[in-house]
Amino acid sequence: EMPPGAREAAEALEVTSRSLLLEILKASGGEETAMIQMLEQAAHGTLRRDDVREESRSRKPRASARRKPYTFKFRDPDRSFNLALSFRRSEVERTDLISALEQILEELRKAEAEEGGAIPEEE
Repeated sequence: EMPPGAREAAEALEVTSRSLLLEILKASGGEETAMIQMLEQAAHGTLRRDDVREESRSRKPRASARRKPYTFKFRDPDRSFNLALSFRRSEVERTDLISALEQILEELRKAEAEEGGAIPEEE
C-alpha cells in the first residue's frame, strides 16, 4: 500500500494512472521519498510506466545470477557408481565436504553394526 505522503503527492501532481502508480510502488521498494521523486518525474512527463518497469527489472538479479546450492559430484573410475552430495550453501570448504562424507560413513557403519545386511532404500 502506498504511504499517505506519496498518495497525497500523487493526487496533488494529478498522477492517476493505476498501472504507473503500481510500478512506482514496486520500484521504490516502499520508500516514500523515492516514490515522491518518481511521481514528480511522472508529472513532468520525464518518467513513463515502461521506464519504471524497465528500471525495476534491471535491478532484480537474474535467475542465473542467483547462487545455487553446491553439489559435489563423484564418478567411480570403473563407473560402477556415481555420488552426488548437495549442500544448502553455494560455497563449501573442502573440510566441510570431508566432514559430511565422514558423517555419512559413520551413519552407515552404525546401521551396519545394528542391522547388518543391505542398506534400506530412502527417499
